[in-house]
Amino acid sequence: MTRWTGPTARARAKRARKKGTGYQHVCAAVDARDGDTCRCCSAWVGEARHHHHIIFRSQRGTDTLDNLLLLCARCHEAVHQHTLTISGDATTAVFTW
Repeated sequence: MTRWTGPTARARAKRARKKGTGYQHVCAAVDARDGDTCRCCSAWVGEARHHHHIIFRSQRGTDTLDNLLLLCARCHEAVHQHTLTISGDATTAVFTW
């Protein structure tokens, strides 16, 4: 795996993730595993799906099946507002409000 640092390098990494099919395949696998429902509240996500990294990419989290969860917009916002925490990996995730 290539390590990129700095603002320009982060932009290159983001473009590479969006362009490459690897990330889309992982997201499709997450959708299938989680059944198009939010892993926290079990709401159907429809087109408003959020693929959330348990360990953030900024903290060197990976784009792998065990680090990604499908969340609805409300739960995803709560994670980033620090009102919802997720511990464990994608198969053993524990949600705490």
